[in-house]
Amino acid sequence: MEKINEALIKFTSISKLYSNRPKLNPENEATLGMIQIAINNYQIKIQQLLKEKQEISSNIKLARQTYRDWET
Repeated sequence: MEKINEALIKFTSISKLYSNRPKLNPENEATLGMIQIAINNYQIKIQQLLKEKQEISSNIKLARQTYRDWET
């Protein structure tokens, strides 16, 4: 997850550089569009990973509780 966050930060930084330019040529506009798509994809991936982490954590807690109940 750390690598995904690093990539997101880098893409966001590059996006800001392009966005702060007064005018972009067509190639730079296309590049900025692709960078923004990458940013959105990374944000979606982060949300998916956080959801998966939460589900795994819940499953572990449930398994621990079930094991404790089974032991007694």
